[in-house]
Amino acid sequence: MPTVQQLRSFVALCEHGTTTAAARATHCSVSTVSTHVHALESMMKTTLLVRTDGRFRPTARGLRVLAQAVRILEAHEGLARLRA
Repeated sequence: MPTVQQLRSFVALCEHGTTTAAARATHCSVSTVSTHVHALESMMKTTLLVRTDGRFRPTARGLRVLAQAVRILEAHEGLARLRA
């Protein structure tokens, strides 16, 4: 099962297109974002992102994973708000 951090890195990379921007958005290092996304791809046993014109874009499978990841992160944040 992917970690919340892996999902956040993946979503940020999909939204921002570069590891540098995704790292800024998630407040972690570029290498951490890269490690998270590679781990997620290994876990899913498929390529989720391709690099074109210097930017990362989700594959067809990546788009499906992105939709689920967004829902999971929204639910996680909703639970965190209940705890507060």
